[in-house]
Amino acid sequence: MAKSLHKLNPAQAYKMGYEAGMRENNIQGYMAATTMMVLAYYNVIDDHIKTHKTQSALIKAFEAELNRLFAEEFKDIDHIGVAIAKVNEVRKYFGMVLIEWDMTKPQSVTTAKNASYKRYLGC
Repeated sequence: MAKSLHKLNPAQAYKMGYEAGMRENNIQGYMAATTMMVLAYYNVIDDHIKTHKTQSALIKAFEAELNRLFAEEFKDIDHIGVAIAKVNEVRKYFGMVLIEWDMTKPQSVTTAKNASYKRYLGC
């Protein structure tokens, strides 16, 4: 059973609400991104793959892998760092323009308490 927020001190209640909001926003952001990818796929796939059977198999495999990455690989900040490092390798493999990542440290880094987040940011 969930704790009643009114019985917690205000800082604990705020922290619980903040963490719940972050989880929900991450999921909503993910869903928005995957929705756009599915639409982009639909808009261009006929120019590249002619059979509906192959198109369907590819989009289903693509979506399953997106979900796996989000649920399994990206739940740990260290895994996200590895994925970011691999993105340009994949882009280079496919002849795409490489991304110049903004690796400047956010202002809140100086107060970060999570050790793996600090390592990820190079603190």
